[in-house]
Amino acid sequence: MYAPLHVHTEHSALDGLARLDKLAAAAKERGITAMAITDHGSLAGIWDWAKVCSKYGIKPIIGMEAYMAIGSRGKKNEIVELDDEGMNDADDSSEGDTRKKRYHHLTVLARNRTGWHNLIRFHNEAQKSVWYKPRGDYELLKECGEGLIVTTGCLASPINSALKQVDLVEDEDQKAELLQQARDEVEQMIDAVGRENVYVEVMYHGIDAEASVIPHLRDLAEEYDLTVVATGDSHYIEADEDEAHEAFLAVGTGATLADEKRFRFNGGGYHLKTYEEMVEGRPFDNSEDDPAPEDEWEQWWVDAVDNTMIIAERIEDDVVPEPQMRLPKFPVEEMEKGNAADELRLRVKRGAQRRYGEDWQHDQELVDRLEHELDVIISMGFADYFLITQDVVEWCRSDNGTVCTEKYPRGKPGKKTPIVVGAGRGSAAGACSSYCLGITGVEPLDPGLLFERFLEPGREGMPDIDIDFPASRRDEVFEYLQYRWGHDKTARIGSATVAKTKAAIKDAARVLKPHDSRTSRAVFELGEEMSAAVPMSGVEP
Repeated sequence: MYAPLHVHTEHSALDGLARLDKLAAAAKERGITAMAITDHGSLAGIWDWAKVCSKYGIKPIIGMEAYMAIGSRGKKNEIVELDDEGMNDADDSSEGDTRKKRYHHLTVLARNRTGWHNLIRFHNEAQKSVWYKPRGDYELLKECGEGLIVTTGCLASPINSALKQVDLVEDEDQKAELLQQARDEVEQMIDAVGRENVYVEVMYHGIDAEASVIPHLRDLAEEYDLTVVATGDSHYIEADEDEAHEAFLAVGTGATLADEKRFRFNGGGYHLKTYEEMVEGRPFDNSEDDPAPEDEWEQWWVDAVDNTMIIAERIEDDVVPEPQMRLPKFPVEEMEKGNAADELRLRVKRGAQRRYGEDWQHDQELVDRLEHELDVIISMGFADYFLITQDVVEWCRSDNGTVCTEKYPRGKPGKKTPIVVGAGRGSAAGACSSYCLGITGVEPLDPGLLFERFLEPGREGMPDIDIDFPASRRDEVFEYLQYRWGHDKTARIGSATVAKTKAAIKDAARVLKPHDSRTSRAVFELGEEMSAAVPMSGVEP
């Protein structure tokens, strides 16, 4: 048995093809009992991964293939290395026999609940150091190291960046320098998370550079007394999806399949492998520099595959916490009524008087609509949410300089220039309650906007109120929320978009744009016709 520890899913943007539910189902069929997802710089799939793993009886391992800065994440450093034609990044740039790199990869896994929180912290801090990609560094890894496991990664890792050049240089001093550089990387990993939490990762996809680094990695494992684990860099589920993945990469880089210089993966076997495929897919090295007999290499590789279960067994069962509402409570001392439900009713009725006039209660449709909305909002426990949202909107529109600092110098001392707030977008504009509270500026009854599109009993998760601020003042709003409600109650979120039918067809047609193939031209023209026949659908979250 083995545990896949290096797996990319649909949440590795324009790089991973594996849908989470299908991935877990395939793992179940292959007899896999524990499995990680390690998307590029993203933790977007972790909640759903834990859910589908529970469905299929698989132990979820939560991880990420982190982007690591060259040196400090606060700087925009680059390095130039010999181009070995291994698997590199789309952001790399080649010139002759060299390749310019702007970041490395490192595989990071959470082994317990503390590691879960620290992995999220590492991810969030890396988002503050975006240069091509959100980048961490060893300093940040050490700050967040408790509860984490680190493997030495793929060919694009800091260690392999040095090791894969060793056999490309002839000068012995250069070889020694590169080997010492790899040792320095290992020592920084050990310093960050502890020796017992560092594993040497080996993989083979038919790439010469991967085979060339394995003897060096084995030597480093022996030198530092580290366990070796063999992984397969999985980007799709079935072996015959390789061509679809190649086209998918072309979509992400804006290339076509006719472009010979486009970014692509070298080698093969980037699917979710069975144990047997992992064992049989080992490299052989019978070079003079390493004359180890073939059967010794075979057993070493099998042991490395089996060792993945050591990590799987170290992962605690409750790494991912149960979802819970983290919404803060609106301060009782700031309420006239003393509780959020009654306070919300009071403020909505006062707002209705401002919006609709003194005789608003004579409009039975409006009265019934507000009563229905308030009953739903309060019964679902969102009274505090509406009061909090009204609070931030009112703060933006005021000259209250609660967080007016040198960083945000607008306005007079102790005051700020009011921040423009949008009229409200999306389904929230269908709530009369939002309109009466001043959260939105669109009257919903006249155009017939539906409250049920915004909120209805049985809906999972929080309501979604889209509020627009000028981009230049977004950080002020976020800082106010942290000041008002606490750092542990505020978070930045991102969204992932998925191309719907029309966009997907257009992308497929574009990457098949013909070069000199009659079949390619026919497929391209068919795709263009199909795309034109599909109504515009935009994107879905």
